Amino acid sequence: MTEDINVFNRSVVRLHRARAFGDWAEHAFLMEDVAERLSDRLDDVSRTFPLALDLGGKLGPAVKGRGGIETLISSDLSANFAPSLVCDEEALPFKDETFDL
Repeated sequence: MTEDINVFNRSVVRLHRARAFGDWAEHAFLMEDVAERLSDRLDDVSRTFPLALDLGGKLGPAVKGRGGIETLISSDLSANFAPSLVCDEEALPFKDETFDL
């Protein structure tokens, strides 16, 4: 018997993300720091990543065009955070092995 386990109510998570967007500027420095650190590490990697996915939609400005990333798709569960694509990270609308990073 295989049954999908739903630990979090996805509608509630989406509402929480939308509400968090209201005071995002107060906390953005944390994500900006993480994005910058990730970008620095990607700059040390010699391979290229033709297609990368940014789950959460906030790493894009820091990593786009760096570390061999050719195309970056930014996505989030909340439309407020998703500059490119609104989708649930637990049910991505992509085939397996679509992304390189």
